[in-house]
Amino acid sequence: MFHDLARTVTAVDVNRRDQLEALNDLGCDGARGNYLADPTAHEAADRLFNAGNRPPDPERTATDGTFASGANGVRVFNAALNDPDYLGTRHARARGARYDEFIDAYVRAATKLFPDALLHWEDFGPGNGWRILQRYRDQVCTFNDDMQGTGAIVLAAALGAGRAAGTRLRDQRIVVFGAGTAGVGIADQLRDAIVRDGADRDTATRQIWCLDRPGLLTDDMTGLRDYQTPYARPAAEVADWRRDGGIGLHEVVARVRPTMLIGTSTVHGAFTEAIVREMAAHTDRPIIFPLSNPTERIEAMPDQLIAWTDGRGLIPTGIPVAPVTHRGVTYAIDEDLTLKEAALRRGISDELYERIVVPEDLTHSGVADARKYRNGVSG
Repeated sequence: MFHDLARTVTAVDVNRRDQLEALNDLGCDGARGNYLADPTAHEAADRLFNAGNRPPDPERTATDGTFASGANGVRVFNAALNDPDYLGTRHARARGARYDEFIDAYVRAATKLFPDALLHWEDFGPGNGWRILQRYRDQVCTFNDDMQGTGAIVLAAALGAGRAAGTRLRDQRIVVFGAGTAGVGIADQLRDAIVRDGADRDTATRQIWCLDRPGLLTDDMTGLRDYQTPYARPAAEVADWRRDGGIGLHEVVARVRPTMLIGTSTVHGAFTEAIVREMAAHTDRPIIFPLSNPTERIEAMPDQLIAWTDGRGLIPTGIPVAPVTHRGVTYAIDEDLTLKEAALRRGISDELYERIVVPEDLTHSGVADARKYRNGVSG
């Protein structure tokens, strides 16, 4: 009976909660009040393994889990010890080799119990998420939502926006503000797509400028994470750029003159009027992605961006936004990051996404159809 059940599980969705505001120190309790099962993801996973050709099979399913390798913070930890309903282990959060051993034990157990299942990682911290993906991506069918799911959907929208602007991806100059797992995951997907569009890998990497809390990433910085290192600019290249501690976003925009600006910083108001007008002065159709959520963390609101670009901006967002009217033209705003279901329905696991389902196919499925950007509509 269990053998039959194991073969029906098509995906295992594991949350670490490291990335969730106000939940990352709650250990397993971070799951309470959020979700213990995501039926949309389950249906999408079923369609993934059915190649999207059949409706969901009630005999096949997905399962969720939350890693509780401990809780952080004295107050939270003490509360967990005394809470009879706490679901997790009652000790400080595991780190280093002990954590890696735990992950390895999980992967071995999950793949043994559910040999046909995709392992889906969600909300793991920056260092852990990238490292786990690199370790297991060539061993098992696996997918990191924060790094790959977000990047794939932004890439689809970028391709659609490029069509609307009449520009190719390899001609874009891209600034990513917020070089965490999501931001660098987006950069990786864009870089790989630029390579497919005809550029060599080094040239494609040089078309992307990434900023994090210290400012523009440069190769003389200490403490860069391994996944950030490829995007660090040579220090000599920016030696004469204006610095205020680090090289800030306004200086980067003024120097680079980007055609595409992506925000994954969770810094509300980071895309100021001065920055956006500087960008818009040097490109006919500014492509701007304020992707941070919730609303109080978004880099700029779409109505502001449309006004500051004089209606020329192409603006997908990370939050739901009502249509915006500017000078008599109504602009429909796509919530870019709610399109992950569509991506999963197209079959985006690590293996399927990178080797079978090319991202351009997403635009054909309507995820980022350039028609949404025509006739005064900015999606």
